[in-house]
Amino acid sequence: MKRLPYATGFFHFGSEPAIELAAKEAKVAARLAKAGYVNGLLSRAFGDDAIGLAPPICITKDEVDLLISRLRATIDALGDLQG
Repeated sequence: MKRLPYATGFFHFGSEPAIELAAKEAKVAARLAKAGYVNGLLSRAFGDDAIGLAPPICITKDEVDLLISRLRATIDALGDLQG
């Protein structure tokens, strides 16, 4: 959670990891998923305030770090999402 301070929780939707977001506005997850695609991040919105990620089943630590970096860059590009 320290690496993702805007996250209020983590959960799984089936085998897909998801992050619950502390957001000031509604439908931020859909905006985040769309913007993430432009940054090479495969994800989808779960409701208004959660984003599901789609990493490969075989993923290295470096690839996880890249995923988190792209997620952070996407959120930074959208502005302050913390509630």
